[in-house]
Amino acid sequence: MTIKWKKLLLTAFGTLLALTGAGYWYVFVAGAPEFDPPQTEAVGADLIFKLESFRVRRWKAIVSMGSFCPPITINNLNSAIR
Repeated sequence: MTIKWKKLLLTAFGTLLALTGAGYWYVFVAGAPEFDPPQTEAVGADLIFKLESFRVRRWKAIVSMGSFCPPITINNLNSAIR
């Protein structure tokens, strides 16, 4: 019994290509599900979630940043601006 190396290599390459294509489709086209969605509230603490978006010229993109702040900080910032 002889091993047909060409057929074996083509089959291995085809399998690898199919798995790569399926992985690409799952992540970028179908959108892989988020198993742990981002936490938007702090449990057991009196914190406020603040989401801010700003434009970064170097990246040529809009970046969103979220932070948890105590209410005193938000009130102090608002009164300092006025």
